[in-house]
Amino acid sequence: MQKIVLLFCILINFWGVYTLEALGLFSYTTYVFQPNAYFDESIKELFWISLIMILVSILLFKKDKNNGWYREPYSYSIRYVLILKIIYYVLLAIFISKFSLDNTTRGVGQFDVSSRSGLSGLIAGISPIAIAFMLFLAYTKPFAHNNRYLVTFILIMGLSGLSSGGRRNIVYIAITLVLFLTYVQNMQIKRMVPVFAIIVPLLLGFSILARSGSILSIGNYDGEKIVEYSTASIMQTNSDPSFLWGIKEFEDRGITMTPRDFLHHFTSILMPSFVYSKLTGRLSSYNRSVYLFDYWFSDKADQGWDFMTLADFYWCFGKLGYLLYLLVFCAVLYYFKKYISSGKVYLSASSILAILFFCQQRNDFGAILKPFIYTFIFLYVLEKVFVQDSIIIQDVVDGNMSNNENTSN
Repeated sequence: MQKIVLLFCILINFWGVYTLEALGLFSYTTYVFQPNAYFDESIKELFWISLIMILVSILLFKKDKNNGWYREPYSYSIRYVLILKIIYYVLLAIFISKFSLDNTTRGVGQFDVSSRSGLSGLIAGISPIAIAFMLFLAYTKPFAHNNRYLVTFILIMGLSGLSSGGRRNIVYIAITLVLFLTYVQNMQIKRMVPVFAIIVPLLLGFSILARSGSILSIGNYDGEKIVEYSTASIMQTNSDPSFLWGIKEFEDRGITMTPRDFLHHFTSILMPSFVYSKLTGRLSSYNRSVYLFDYWFSDKADQGWDFMTLADFYWCFGKLGYLLYLLVFCAVLYYFKKYISSGKVYLSASSILAILFFCQQRNDFGAILKPFIYTFIFLYVLEKVFVQDSIIIQDVVDGNMSNNENTSN
């Protein structure tokens, strides 16, 4: 399942706009860069990279034959439960405070240093931490009615993002739950189909509302137009291969980047962006490809474009970047395969997060690497502080459970 999810998101990033053209919906969307002299070359490269990823997934990462496993709940001290509930309600309050029914200013001010130099900068990046916390609750079950707490948390987080025109929260939650339920709770995908039949249309409906320009003005659209426009917008959420041939054209004009620029993805981990902005008055993100691109070329006032992970590798390393990109793809799948059944929450949960963040291909690599590192640290601290007892890992075999591993933390 993790291969299907990851490949789907990457291939949509490469080929989604061509699907829109085939469906006659391309008029509702656009490329950031119109096709140029490097269009055909880029398409051929995307084809070969796509083929290699599919073959690697089939040949090197075969499905494990185990039947699944789960964690038995265990008791916490009242003190620990109280602290976890405080964290829970603080995160819930943050998402509730971000509710809006108007998305007309979505993305405005993203280059404003002051918006990232204080608490607002921290709150803006809270979604990955919230996903990690949601996984921690699902794994360790510290509350008596854990499912009720989780459902409320997921609902509020999803609606908060959609209410302001965002889609990332809801996509993150969907990917996380599919991987968690498939690999941790041993729910066969066939059993999940009826649930998907209800949830997917519901999420698509919310997404259509969110893509209307403003939920308050949805009545201004004709029924057919809003469905077609929203369908195109949803499909293009993770798609725009034009960055690749656009970057090739920039290089002809002498606008190049180097491996040293790529290293900023790693150095930026050492300090959160909102702290860096507070101390220096600059956006640490300007060290990364996506913001350099926006700083130089964006023609949208106070707003920026997304980017493309593959284009980031190419811009900094040339065609060697394609190989490095494929190696990262393999590393993500290997990490998942190695740690999804780990007895340590921070390893098993972070294996889900590795797939989750790499699925978001309309980023540079820094926007994938940094949240993974920070959420890994967050999960590690949670486990070391709150999980004092052993966690029993049990195999599920034909409905019967047998002890398999007793891991002390």
